[in-house]
Amino acid sequence: MNWKSDEKVARRHLRDHSNPLDIPEPVFISYYRINKEAFRNVVNDIKPLIHLSSIPVELKLATTLRFLAEGGFQRSIGKDSHIVCDRTTVSKILKEMLNVLERTQCPKWVKFGRIHYEVRQSNLHFYNKFAIPETYLLLLKPCDNEHLYLNRKGCFSVNAMIVCDYKMSITAVDACHPGSSHDAFIFNLSNIKQSLLSSFQSGDHSSWLLGDSGYALEPYLLTPYRNPTSGTSQHKFNLQHAKARNIVERVIGKVLALHFKNLIYYLHWDT
Repeated sequence: MNWKSDEKVARRHLRDHSNPLDIPEPVFISYYRINKEAFRNVVNDIKPLIHLSSIPVELKLATTLRFLAEGGFQRSIGKDSHIVCDRTTVSKILKEMLNVLERTQCPKWVKFGRIHYEVRQSNLHFYNKFAIPETYLLLLKPCDNEHLYLNRKGCFSVNAMIVCDYKMSITAVDACHPGSSHDAFIFNLSNIKQSLLSSFQSGDHSSWLLGDSGYALEPYLLTPYRNPTSGTSQHKFNLQHAKARNIVERVIGKVLALHFKNLIYYLHWDT
């Protein structure tokens, strides 16, 4: 129909003359969750890997970050005059950009390092280095293998393992397993376990990962005692363990979920 064609032309014209970097810095941060300097750095990192099209790299990145920040199309991108993309275009952008961001930004910023200085600083902070929990990313009911994604809470999800340090910096993420996967199963298959085991066998017996009761006790992984009697040393250990591990709970609930609401809502992802 002519009106649809005219709308596409008007949208493209508006998009060609829009630039997300033109908005004030505070508004930019509230929209895209990073400042303009960081935004430009990411653009420079990903530009060689982005397919050339009529949509600039800056607009593709802004679209992706806005979607992740707000958790959907209607509540954010559809109303953003600096992006001006329809739903179909946004879907294509997300498919390309999420893969490129994972390839370029995750290895750069999410690192499970074993640098001696970092270990010593963490040990000085609370005599333990890391915390490790589970978190569920909710999905709509998958079309295939739906039983694999049904978690113990009765929801369809991906079971993500997140590791952070005492500074609340995320050092490792594994979101490759469906919701029915047990936490210990995910950890046993992860590169994190192999890294810890290698360090332990090399003589590092003074640093531990903190995990909840869903994980098995290891020489390099401390878990709480099961059902200790109140007032005993085991009960006191569990209290201190919970306080230390609370750091990663704050990372998930107050940092990731607060800044990227897409983690809260049901994800429309293909499985």
